[in-house]
Amino acid sequence: MNKEQTEELTEEQRRDREIAEFYESRKGDVEGLVPVKARVSKTPRTVFSLRLDAKELMELLGAAKQRDVTVSAFIRDAATAEARRQRLDGAEDNEAVIEELTGQLGEMNKSLKRLVLMARNRSAASRGARNEAPKRRTRTPASG
Repeated sequence: MNKEQTEELTEEQRRDREIAEFYESRKGDVEGLVPVKARVSKTPRTVFSLRLDAKELMELLGAAKQRDVTVSAFIRDAATAEARRQRLDGAEDNEAVIEELTGQLGEMNKSLKRLVLMARNRSAASRGARNEAPKRRTRTPASG
C-alpha cells in the first residue's frame, strides 16, 4: 500500500490495518508460547455493560440481596421475565385476532353453503322446467 492510499484511510481503518499486518507478520510464530488446558463453556455468555446512576444501582443491590442473588442474576432474571411477558401479551393479541378470523371464516362457510344450496335448487328447477315443457311434435312421413 502506498503513502497516498494510507492517507485516505480513516484513523480506525489505519489502526485495523496495522493490527492485521502485525498478526500476519507473526503467523506461524510459536516461539515462547505455552500450551494450556482450557475449558469451553457449553453455554457461552456475553458481557453487557449497563449505565446506572447511584440511586438505581443501590435499589438493584438491595433487591438482589433480598433474593440472595447477584445483581447480574437479578437484572438478567427481571429483564428476561419482562421480555417473556411482553411476548405473551403479543400472543394474547394474536389469539384474539385468530378467534375473530375463525368467526369470520365460519360465517363465510355458512354463506357459501347457502349459495351452493341456492345454485343446486336453481339447477334442479331449471331441469324440472325443461322436463315439464310441452314436447314438440315431430312430423313423421305419411305411411304409404
